[in-house]
Amino acid sequence: MPFPLARFWAKWKTWGVPAFVSALSPWFGRLIDVELISDFYQPRLGALATLLGAIGAMVGVALYMGKVPVLQRRGMLRGLWLLIPAFVICLVFTLSVGHIWTFEPAASVAIHFIWIVAYIGVFIGLGWIIGIAYLLLIGA
Repeated sequence: MPFPLARFWAKWKTWGVPAFVSALSPWFGRLIDVELISDFYQPRLGALATLLGAIGAMVGVALYMGKVPVLQRRGMLRGLWLLIPAFVICLVFTLSVGHIWTFEPAASVAIHFIWIVAYIGVFIGLGWIIGIAYLLLIGA
């Protein structure tokens, strides 16, 4: 007999979130210390990304408030489609630009622009997902 997915989501509030947080807790410090962009852009870009991440959460909540949970989950997947590629771009650029790859000045400007946009995209995607996850948890 297959496991019903509806029952899984109904119990997620009780055991899923604490289990997920407990699974991540040994790596919490390492996850927080990951640098996704050069210190050259800090603290201004960090403040902008934080502000846009909060706006992303508010927009996600505003768009998906009162929608059925299936649509809210689809909204979370849209946030993942932004978050995961942006995170991978930031991580690859952090580990390779200036260490493995060097570019001509014009290409360097384009790479740094993509890097900044991806960094902001990480925060917007994360805020979007957290906002919609909150709606799913409270059942709104």
